[in-house]
Amino acid sequence: MADIKKSLSDNFESIIMPVVVLLAICIIIPFALAGTNAITQKRIAELAIKQRDEAMSTLFADCEFTEAEIKGNEYFTAKDDDALVGYIVTNVAKGYGGDVSVMTASIPTEPLRQSKYLTFQTKLRDSDKTSPKKAFTVSSPA
Repeated sequence: MADIKKSLSDNFESIIMPVVVLLAICIIIPFALAGTNAITQKRIAELAIKQRDEAMSTLFADCEFTEAEIKGNEYFTAKDDDALVGYIVTNVAKGYGGDVSVMTASIPTEPLRQSKYLTFQTKLRDSDKTSPKKAFTVSSPA
């Protein structure tokens, strides 16, 4: 009888306790992540809109922007005193380290004015870490 109690005690500490701890971790961590996501979701959306607005102001200074849609594609019109200055289109593609987002501005009388890379991440050599790149602007030659 003493052997059975010792065997149950050994099994509890070596098998059952780790299973209980791992199960608790698997239940607690997803709820913590979901709670963090719910708390920060609004702030992340606000920062994305702020970054978008700053990028558009870089491409067309002192303009008001209006969101529009044609055939399911969203774009922005840039107007200065109700006069059309140009259009802004944002494209997103999948990259190796994450999404690559490019905002392109064009003037109706010119083929391309500027492009602004909003987000760009790439993998470092011999590493699994990603290196976030700062936003930069590419201008068309004059």
